Amino acid sequence: MRILSTSLREAMKKQGGQSFKASYTVEATLVFSICMMITASGILLGYHNYHAALKRADSRMAEIDAVDRFRKVQFGKEAFETIFDQDGTN
Repeated sequence: MRILSTSLREAMKKQGGQSFKASYTVEATLVFSICMMITASGILLGYHNYHAALKRADSRMAEIDAVDRFRKVQFGKEAFETIFDQDGTN
């Protein structure tokens, strides 16, 4: 099985076995594909962390009971006012 065509072999003989101008594109495609995979992995990791943070914030908001907190604050104010007079003395 012939790997190189005759015209390609003749071109290589003319150049004396030196590399072609396009030989750098092979290495560049490998480097470029690795860089693209690393970039895509970083973007996907960012999306994953963003959605994990949203889920955590949503679950913590469900734990907070605003009405209960408001009642505790109001009770604290009333207790403070009953302990101290309006002018701040005992």
